[in-house]
Amino acid sequence: MYVLYNDRLLIEGDDDYKMDLTRDDSILINKYTTYPQGFFIYDSVNNPFYPIPWIKLDSDKFDTIELFQRYKENYTKVTGALMLPWHFTIDLVRFEYFVVNTRPLNLKFPITTLDFKKYNKNYKTFNSEFSQFLIQEPFDLSEGIHIVIIGDSHLDVYPKKFYNAIVRFCIDPFVRYFRIPKSYITRIIPINLGKKIIFDKIIKTIRI
Repeated sequence: MYVLYNDRLLIEGDDDYKMDLTRDDSILINKYTTYPQGFFIYDSVNNPFYPIPWIKLDSDKFDTIELFQRYKENYTKVTGALMLPWHFTIDLVRFEYFVVNTRPLNLKFPITTLDFKKYNKNYKTFNSEFSQFLIQEPFDLSEGIHIVIIGDSHLDVYPKKFYNAIVRFCIDPFVRYFRIPKSYITRIIPINLGKKIIFDKIIKTIRI
């Protein structure tokens, strides 16, 4: 297993494998250069950045706390970490989807495209949309808003209210605030999402 953090590639077994989150704070270099350049959507089990396989199916309890604890145990040195690497977590609680802001919205994702590509040279292992992103590099991986869905999207089932939640709270506010044109939907990129999620429903729910 590996972790990419800022300009460092950390391999399991190395002394520095776990991240020092004292570097992941609100300093200037961690902030967006202008504003978020796109969106990445993936689940907590199958994402290529910080996979957390313990929660296969989102339950009716608040799983974000468990997710945060697992992240700290497996990917960080500092157990007192205050934030997750992604900006939003989608959590199913008692038949309702809650969107939790788990990272300040002015802070970049802690992995750059260059760092990620150093380790992952075979882009065919990812879905076509993410593979094309890595090839074309329309913007940096760290400059996007990252959205994680708790669970395994190959197993879970997602009703209409799931799509409404992810668009209403994670995408629409940015689209409206920055007056982003309709062509911006090409910058909403799924990563290894299962067939249980119909990605087109996310796009069609956006109000532009």
